[in-house]
Amino acid sequence: MAYFVYILLCNDGSFYTGFTKDVEERAKLHANGKGARYTKAHPPQKVVHVEEFATRSEAMKRERAIKKLSHEQKTKIINSYKQTKSKSADKAKISKVRAGIENRVKILPKPKPTYTQKLNDSKDLPKVELIDERMSKRWGKGTLVIPAPIEVDEFMRQVPTGKVTTINEIRAALAKKHSATVGCPITTGIFSWIAAHAAEEQRQNGASQVTPYWRTLKTGGLLNEKYPGGVEAQRQRLESEGHIIVQKGKNFTVKDYERALAKF
Repeated sequence: MAYFVYILLCNDGSFYTGFTKDVEERAKLHANGKGARYTKAHPPQKVVHVEEFATRSEAMKRERAIKKLSHEQKTKIINSYKQTKSKSADKAKISKVRAGIENRVKILPKPKPTYTQKLNDSKDLPKVELIDERMSKRWGKGTLVIPAPIEVDEFMRQVPTGKVTTINEIRAALAKKHSATVGCPITTGIFSWIAAHAAEEQRQNGASQVTPYWRTLKTGGLLNEKYPGGVEAQRQRLESEGHIIVQKGKNFTVKDYERALAKF
């Protein structure tokens, strides 16, 4: 039975080295965040190097040797190792197997970004734009700020126990911060949802201090059914902090939420 030593190129430019009986299956595990602790934190892009060995001990020895190398030395191996030089099997056979593996698994499925990664991916935001004629019918004339996700999270973090805020309050704070007329309601709502799921993601990974997203309500003091755990989970957390939740039709709101609004 053959054993393979492989090198993965990760999204941050680092390398991960491992050994396995089946490179394809192992690559899939890494792509899904289940192959190793390192590749869960540093998602892989592709398999960049494969070597075959006849025994497990030889593969393990080679894996350990590669792991001790610097990034530059690993790069040289990847660039210069055109054909496997293992002495444990016929070179032609190994070269053929290696080529077949690389053709099948060279590009791994693009890992789905985590909510925390989405939260920290600001792209070209924030930015302030003029309100065009179409939007002016709703918001009047002036400017509109489209915030970065992390900015929305920062305001959500400022809400203390016993207090709440709403998307509209955060929009107003963002507009003031950027000297704009209004804050974008669509992106502010979307980014609050991302911040909520990022907080739960961080909690599951062991973080003790996370954004208290449940204190951020929808317009009108409504609970947000799209938060982790839905309305019921948000309701339980708010009630544990002293708020009274009332039902109005199909919706749930914080009673007299205006009196509990946090100031930014």
